[in-house]
Amino acid sequence: MLSFLRSGRFLILLVVIVVLVLLVLGFNNRLAEMRTLSEEAMRVEERLLGLRQTKLYLETQMAYATSEAPVEQFAFEDMRMAPEGVHLIVPLVDPDATPSPPTTTPLASPESIENWQVWAALFFDDQDLP
Repeated sequence: MLSFLRSGRFLILLVVIVVLVLLVLGFNNRLAEMRTLSEEAMRVEERLLGLRQTKLYLETQMAYATSEAPVEQFAFEDMRMAPEGVHLIVPLVDPDATPSPPTTTPLASPESIENWQVWAALFFDDQDLP
């Protein structure tokens, strides 16, 4: 045994084991870094997708705002202006008319169920709840 420790084989085996341990440790560190970078890349891609959707929404809003549609909508709805050839009709309410009350349908009140009926229905499946 003592001759094995003094021989060059032991030294070579020891160096090989140390190199293998260092390689495994380096590989483990690289795997951890890859996992961290992959998670960060996924977060960046999600944020990029959100920003692209926001950009598309803002471009759509910008295209709508620069068109004549919002001007026409404002003029027609808020200012009560109509384009040429269109006549606005405003219905007038007779001031002497009495408004009819809205019709309401009565709601059915739920029947109260006793606790013992609920337990009986749970334990003995043959009894129906009212």
